[in-house]
Amino acid sequence: DKPVLGVNVGRVGFLATVEETELEQLARLAKGSYVLDRRLMLHAQISGEHAYQNDALNDVVISKGIGANTIRFEVYCDDILVNSYRGDGVILATPTGSTAYSLSAGGPILDAEIRGILVTPICAHSLNTPPMVFSADRNIRIVTSEYGTVGGAYLSADGRDSIALSPKDEIQIGVSTKSLSLVSFCRADQFQAIDKKL
Repeated sequence: DKPVLGVNVGRVGFLATVEETELEQLARLAKGSYVLDRRLMLHAQISGEHAYQNDALNDVVISKGIGANTIRFEVYCDDILVNSYRGDGVILATPTGSTAYSLSAGGPILDAEIRGILVTPICAHSLNTPPMVFSADRNIRIVTSEYGTVGGAYLSADGRDSIALSPKDEIQIGVSTKSLSLVSFCRADQFQAIDKKL
């Protein structure tokens, strides 16, 4: 629960409040001249033979294995089939993660204050596969199929792990009980970062 203040010493740094050339801004911390931006996180869970669970600040990605053909997956919202895709995978992103992999795959940028789950197909073999945004109160379930054996598809959370999936594995995605408190000097920091860095 400790607040985090990011200092960008890398390339893009969307979560960074200050650049390494702006360290004088840190004096504002001592004055209390900042706001806390609470960022939603996702919780992913696989039950069954390959039991796994983890939290993600940016995204949970289900993707085909190296050299594998496309995979087929179904997206359910509250146990109702929303869509069925064939492609390279699917990204389930938070509003924070909407400016990461999901954006590169054609997803929209979401206001970080929105409580929603973004579902973005990766290179879907269809003309009717728009990204979708679901309320954070929804239960999202992804079912993978039609890619042969274990190792044809993988799941990762924020780029960590690489969990091999079996056909018909069910991945439950919802809002985590955890969240990130991000120190910000302006409620519009996200949009200033987008304007400068994109």
